[in-house]
Amino acid sequence: MTGHQPEDAAKVAGIFGYLADRDFRGYSPLYEYLSRHISGDTLIPALITRANHRSHAPILFFACVHDLVLREPEGDLARAYQAVAEGVEPSRAEVWPRLQALVTERRDELDHMLRTRQVQTNEIGRSSALIPALTAVGDRFGRPLALIEVGCSAGLNLLADHYRVTYAAGDGRVQVGPERSPVQLSCEVHGTRRPPLPDRTDELAPPAVVIGSRLGLDRNPVDVTDPDAVRWLRACVWPGPGERRRRLDAAVALAAADPPTLRAGDALDLIDEAVNGVEPGLVPCVVSTWVLAYLTADQRHDLRRHLDALGHRGPLAWITAEYEANVPWLDPPGRRPALDLGQLPTRLGLELWDQGEPRGTSLAWMHAHGLWLEWLEDPAPA
Repeated sequence: MTGHQPEDAAKVAGIFGYLADRDFRGYSPLYEYLSRHISGDTLIPALITRANHRSHAPILFFACVHDLVLREPEGDLARAYQAVAEGVEPSRAEVWPRLQALVTERRDELDHMLRTRQVQTNEIGRSSALIPALTAVGDRFGRPLALIEVGCSAGLNLLADHYRVTYAAGDGRVQVGPERSPVQLSCEVHGTRRPPLPDRTDELAPPAVVIGSRLGLDRNPVDVTDPDAVRWLRACVWPGPGERRRRLDAAVALAAADPPTLRAGDALDLIDEAVNGVEPGLVPCVVSTWVLAYLTADQRHDLRRHLDALGHRGPLAWITAEYEANVPWLDPPGRRPALDLGQLPTRLGLELWDQGEPRGTSLAWMHAHGLWLEWLEDPAPA
């Protein structure tokens, strides 16, 4: 053990405390409860520190444990997880001592997973924010889009237009997407502005956005026909709202019937070919949702420079859903979100290149998993 490891472990413990207060509170009672215990623990933060120094390692740890739970549904911790899912208080379900026991028994396996696995959350709830953003891009250029998702995981958000989304604002609501879609999403719309959605949403109405092609880029794309890979997707979903697991399973089944095209590799190595390979008549639209958080600052700026160079050659759009700090090239929005739940909001951003000139816009504030949306402004009109 090096001299720096105790301080690193203390930092990891602090991250768990932060997650309990800002991300898990009111959303995943199980992870909030466990995070508060881990923040005062020494064993688990030390295990994580030895295996993985990335800032998202605590989230990865929970995914690794969840994967073991899903693999062994009759285990003690799996039964405790299930009890909490059924409404039992985490303290009464003895989740914490059972987690400690599993970590002690499976320490080597967890160490290996922390070193070799990556967070592969494919949160399709974000499609509820992508639909109006894609609609804004389509309206701006008046052409179908070539969707290119960076960090696509299983590529489920490439199918955003195949999902039925209900946008609720006050006493009214707008529904977009195929009425009989097996994937049903809901999103609360806050604020005074309304996102760009069609006035008509009946079966004969034109689609909100026309997607001419779909391509996903990921270092380790997830094969939706591989049961082990799909289990890892499920493991990356936080225990909490039951609909997240159900809608993930529905989206996986939809994608398995007609898998989107996914390419393995680093986005910086693939993005030029992906954009340059778009068919004539389509506008390349790059999408990244909660991907830049897993890159270094230099990698984020390198990706932006690549896209800027590509945008000077032809029309291009880049939709981002990230914390503000991860998109410093976008001007900050004029106001903070009206809804304050004590959590850091995700900013839905858009950068457009038209005739070589970039224009960045903060379109909306949003929940990281698409539960709510507060629209701010529209991109420049066509």
